[in-house]
Amino acid sequence: MVRPVDTGFDDPENPISMDEIMTALGAEVVPWGFKTECCGASLTACRPEVGFPMTEKILDAAKKSGADCIVTACPMCMANLDMRQEQIGKEKNVHYDLPVYYFTELLGVALNMENKDLGIPRHFVPAEALVNKIGQQKSTEGGEA
Repeated sequence: MVRPVDTGFDDPENPISMDEIMTALGAEVVPWGFKTECCGASLTACRPEVGFPMTEKILDAAKKSGADCIVTACPMCMANLDMRQEQIGKEKNVHYDLPVYYFTELLGVALNMENKDLGIPRHFVPAEALVNKIGQQKSTEGGEA
């Protein structure tokens, strides 16, 4: 969302717009230094020896930061971080188990939309348990689920 850097939309080095959106939805944002790192984009398909390490770097950083999931606004990041996670984990002997959400899916969850309508059951990394847990917490806290 910060490319090209001269849009003035957000700080290209430390963007906070996604943090603000997720915080407004009730998420606890985990600070980390990989907000603007590239996942490898299409390199994971045509040059996996180049793209996979880029994706792995992001997954490792998210896991080390203690994140429960990764949220993105980029369709390539969504695809690579979700679809390539199992393969990279097997190659590196790491179990990431990090659901990856497109930010609009979590907006839908906040609006009480059904998981199936949001496409959440179709993720490569199982993603329903975390959003269901969020819904249960909202019910327990007196909010609507």
